[in-house]
Amino acid sequence: MKVDTANFRELSKEFKRLGAIYRIYKARKKIADKGIERLNLYLAEEKKDNNEENFVALINNLLDEIPAKYALILKSDYFFLEEKNWWQKYYSRATYYRLKLISMKEFLSYIY
Repeated sequence: MKVDTANFRELSKEFKRLGAIYRIYKARKKIADKGIERLNLYLAEEKKDNNEENFVALINNLLDEIPAKYALILKSDYFFLEEKNWWQKYYSRATYYRLKLISMKEFLSYIY
């Protein structure tokens, strides 16, 4: 994906995908940590533990690297799924969408 030329819709779609994977891996880790039998939710292979843990660690590290206001938007919208209009107490609509686009590009610039 070309981050510089991607539009808002393309970036948002990519973040929805990343967020879903992140939440699945976190849930699987939580289940495993509680000693509950592992659920193989969406992955065909059984031994994905290292990849899953590395993915979650990568996302967390990248969220720590970008500025806090950008991380807040990405965490709330994609990775931890806050209530739908959480941003209204912080930003106007235009500011929120402008910062959201910047935050997605900033985050993905570390990956691509």
